[in-house]
Amino acid sequence: MTETIKNNKPILLPFLILIIGATVLHIGISFSMLKLFSPKLLIMIHLYLGLILVGSHFILKKIKRIDVTKVGLTFLAMTLFKMMLAIGFLLIMFNIFDYKRIIIISHFFAPFFLYLIFEVILTLKLIR
Repeated sequence: MTETIKNNKPILLPFLILIIGATVLHIGISFSMLKLFSPKLLIMIHLYLGLILVGSHFILKKIKRIDVTKVGLTFLAMTLFKMMLAIGFLLIMFNIFDYKRIIIISHFFAPFFLYLIFEVILTLKLIR
């Protein structure tokens, strides 16, 4: 895992700053419009998305060592698996928090797509 972090340092820091900035902007807009803010919800979402990102990238690195031609197919399978896990995670969040579902969904999918873009960039680096 440390090898993965060392190889992606030029991309990792700016992208993490982008994710944090976009999340803060999203929170600011949501908080000002909805008068609603839950740091516990946001921490849980980012922990979940971060763990999924690290886990899927680890699996992609292992697949690349076995067969380089299967990295793209593994990425597609991992993306489908992540989407199914996201639905399960959202169902759990609906039961834990008493907010409207649209608030939880918007707080989840704003960083979800940023993490997905980051994963696509990392996967393209693996394929090349």
